Amino acid sequence: MAIIQAILQFVPIAWLKKNVKNKKTRVLPCLLLGAFFLTSFSFPETSLLRVNERVELNYFFKFLFQRSEFGYTLFGQKPMSFYSYFIKRPPECLMFANFTDPKIEKHYLTYDKYKDKFSFKNYIILDQLCISNKFPTSRMVRDVLIINKRAFAAAVDEHLSLFKEKLGQTVCVDSLLRAIESGKNVLFDVLNEDELLWGILLGYGDHNAEIYARREAIKDGKATAPVLGYSSLEKELDAIDDLLVGFTHEYFIDLISLPMFMCDANHIETQMLKNKYRQVQEHIHVVYDSPDFLDLVLRQLKS
Repeated sequence: MAIIQAILQFVPIAWLKKNVKNKKTRVLPCLLLGAFFLTSFSFPETSLLRVNERVELNYFFKFLFQRSEFGYTLFGQKPMSFYSYFIKRPPECLMFANFTDPKIEKHYLTYDKYKDKFSFKNYIILDQLCISNKFPTSRMVRDVLIINKRAFAAAVDEHLSLFKEKLGQTVCVDSLLRAIESGKNVLFDVLNEDELLWGILLGYGDHNAEIYARREAIKDGKATAPVLGYSSLEKELDAIDDLLVGFTHEYFIDLISLPMFMCDANHIETQMLKNKYRQVQEHIHVVYDSPDFLDLVLRQLKS
């Protein structure tokens, strides 16, 4: 989780993928194209929006498709995804600031203004402060979260005994979703900053989530003894580091890459996940390239 969040902060993906050097030069074309396409949308609730607000929403969702795994949660069965952005930038990343962090919070506010009128039943989209003892950027970052309630519920129910062990015997799908949706608790607190639960709910697979969680437990000093077969925790950690590789190498190549996480590439679960995400990726590309992109996204959110 920490590695993924760090990468998302510092890589100038929008610049690399879109090959746009000057943000100002694309404002007018975006407005004109947005006005042309968005006025033809058939989603009834968009009649509430002014043209500039439609452009804002279109940009908001397209940005999240590019920079996060939003599309896999919206059009697939990935329980949740997130995008992190700085609200206070540490000095070491200032040189990348103009490339990596457009003012996504402004675009979120347009969504937030109308979300109740859109009446999305199966999805939660929140923008919340990242507060965590694990990250040096705690309180400097906000997370835009999307949760597919049906997929989230299926994942929790499948691992309910584990969730109860980690979060208490009274925990259930409804209590977790209420705590998240209320906005009173950040997701890190709701999940008790547990890497295993994070991995499961981010759709990384049980095996990969277990290995990564074990790695973090050793690094954080929470593991007291190595598992059978290793003479020391250091040896076990070295073995895990040798095993884990990136799920995809497309991040700089494909406009919408496969989900990015550390995995055991040779495990059958990882192979199944890759096949599943490849199929969803094809559909996401079709949606993203459609002139009715915003309409398709809003309809799916309302499904």
